[in-house]
Amino acid sequence: MSLRTLFLACAVSAGLLSCSSVSGESEVPEYNVTRAAGAFEIREYGPILYAEVTTTGTREEASGKAFRQLAAYIFDDERPEGGIAMTAPVVQQPSREKIAMTSPVIQQPARGQIAMTAPVVQAEGSPGEWTMAFSMPPKWTMATLPKPQNPNIRLYEEPPRTVAAVEFSGRANDTMLADNEDKLRAWMASNGVVASGPAEYAFYDAPWVIGPLRRNEVIIPIR
Repeated sequence: MSLRTLFLACAVSAGLLSCSSVSGESEVPEYNVTRAAGAFEIREYGPILYAEVTTTGTREEASGKAFRQLAAYIFDDERPEGGIAMTAPVVQQPSREKIAMTSPVIQQPARGQIAMTAPVVQAEGSPGEWTMAFSMPPKWTMATLPKPQNPNIRLYEEPPRTVAAVEFSGRANDTMLADNEDKLRAWMASNGVVASGPAEYAFYDAPWVIGPLRRNEVIIPIR
């Protein structure tokens, strides 16, 4: 995935989130802004751990399916009592510890998986497939994160990368996402910034946050 359909989002019904808001009370991956122009930014991210799942359907249909699965993992609903993944060496932690909610939620077209290389290369998957990813709080590592019981969920570490981003408010729909992606690509072209991967959609707020206060982003990894 990449920050990927990288940063946690509540682009689903309010019933899916009975806990705290994705924004405000949750952590957001840190980044450095190296260039800014209005709503446009060039950002540098460090390594980030993600839990991701790929589902099919329209973007909104896939969002609901994926969010339910990822939320079950985050909120400990899927893990048996004391269910901590075995590692070498063995790592101890409190039984049934929940993973703190972070934001944003990231969504993007699914990418076909390519064998691990340096750097990691990703490709777009079949039409109608979407990947959603939740970033993990920085206290966790690949060794200490509980192993998902759901075989559809994959844990991975995104290496450091640089991205172009545009921020906008409102209840993001496909038209708004496409329009802002076009604006971002036009800004990139006018500033000589070259994309290195597909666009990703980031959503920061719980469903009950009103449109003018919502934070959404289109993110494109760059060279």
